[in-house]
Amino acid sequence: MGTPIIYEVDDLLMEMPPNNPNHEFSMQCRPFVLDVMQKAAAITVSTEALKAELLRWNPNIYVLPNLIDERLWSQTQRPHAGPVVIGFTGTSTHGDDLRMIEDAFIQISAKHGQGVAFQFMGCVTDRLARLPGAQVADFTPDYESFARALQTTPMDIAVVSLEDNLFNRCKSNIKWLEYSACGIAGVYSDLPPYNSCIRHGQTGLLVGNRVQDWFQAIDTLVTNASLRRAIAQQARQEVLSDYTLASPRVQLFAEAYHAILRRPLQRGFASGAVPVSVKSESRMAQILGIDLNQAVAQEPHLQGVVERVNRALSLGRTQMAIRMVQKELGHRNEVTRILALLEEPLLTSVS
Repeated sequence: MGTPIIYEVDDLLMEMPPNNPNHEFSMQCRPFVLDVMQKAAAITVSTEALKAELLRWNPNIYVLPNLIDERLWSQTQRPHAGPVVIGFTGTSTHGDDLRMIEDAFIQISAKHGQGVAFQFMGCVTDRLARLPGAQVADFTPDYESFARALQTTPMDIAVVSLEDNLFNRCKSNIKWLEYSACGIAGVYSDLPPYNSCIRHGQTGLLVGNRVQDWFQAIDTLVTNASLRRAIAQQARQEVLSDYTLASPRVQLFAEAYHAILRRPLQRGFASGAVPVSVKSESRMAQILGIDLNQAVAQEPHLQGVVERVNRALSLGRTQMAIRMVQKELGHRNEVTRILALLEEPLLTSVS
């Protein structure tokens, strides 16, 4: 019979943006991650978006939404005197997500002065660390300790900004769950991790990528204490009701694991798993006659780049494809031999 191996993942590890500090390491690991995904009896993910991106490697994927352990999140933020505290938490990998909106923080500080303070946990930019009233704490890798820190560190408004890219679109709503469990109202990027669960104006505020929109949303919660409290209360009630290990959603896990156990194993591999291939139904991308699919055959971790280039070409967006090649291949040592052959940034496609 054998024992089914389940691969669990909650990030699109093969598509980390080039500016992510872990990008190079993720590219080195990519062939091994793909190998494990193909051989697994099943894959569990936290979002539908992540499932859609991984289906090419394994058809047996189950979406198991993030649920918090209510025993770790029993405290709520207590009312405190003094300024309204605006917080941002995350590892150092979120530097660009924070830089995207740092001007909004600066504008808020300029408008409200001593009426606001800032709490950064794990991630901060140089400019924001110098804001009046800014406090910076190290990120706590131990999850229980992190939960205690978030519940006991004064914070009235949480800010969760994400750059709009494929990697971030596949992320989960974990920060909304954690902030809401603490009774903290939040402002979130209007992307699938959050617009799939947040009711704008009721359980959070959703914002696009303009700095002015972030300023206005944060300013609204700073100046409107009753709205801030209402959002915090409604979000906490919804999370504790629907997104904990004590909620009915936990049954999804049991159903998935039972379904996996019922599936026949094929010599320890996922039944019907899709083999890795550098072939594509889309058109083959070339740079001045240099076949990118041939390049990816030699360097399998470039598969994602080729797929995105082909996708752009199929939509007639040649300039976008050129920029992808320049941005995503230009800094890789292993493809300098290809780029060295280029006389001009011309990208063509052939059938």
